[in-house]
Amino acid sequence: PDSGSEIYFKGDLVRNWNSAKARALGIETVHQNRALSEQQSIYANVFLGREKTNALGFVKRKEEIEQTEKLMRTIGYTSKVWTPSSSVNKLSGGERQGVAISRAILFDSQLVLLDEPTTGLDPVSRGELWDVIRDRVAQGTTVLLTTQYLEEADQLANQIVVIDHGR
Repeated sequence: PDSGSEIYFKGDLVRNWNSAKARALGIETVHQNRALSEQQSIYANVFLGREKTNALGFVKRKEEIEQTEKLMRTIGYTSKVWTPSSSVNKLSGGERQGVAISRAILFDSQLVLLDEPTTGLDPVSRGELWDVIRDRVAQGTTVLLTTQYLEEADQLANQIVVIDHGR
């Protein structure tokens, strides 16, 4: 926002906006470029910055791996080639998108911003992602979706806004 803008979330004015504050408020974003740590594992990316820890501060890797496996299966990634411990840089574009989306939906966010989430997905994965989005909306999550695909907007949106040349 520019210096004259104010950001409100659930009726409250939010000051000093940043990604950590957004996450704390239940807002997640899946960027078009996915914003993943390529050298780390799938599960490390899913829990990046929100590692599950025990009372002594040690990371609960087994629990993170199990949750990642379940979550990836939920959104339709059933490849036998990767495991949650696989490095992200070994994944296809669509699989990387799945990791980014998994990260956004894992934490029961109230608002999920999806920037062209189906770019790079095969038709089957695209349909499975649509089902995940519909499921999140049915559970009460607000989803703001940007897409270039009118069919996708028609299938998923309650309201559609077309922006042409910035207007």
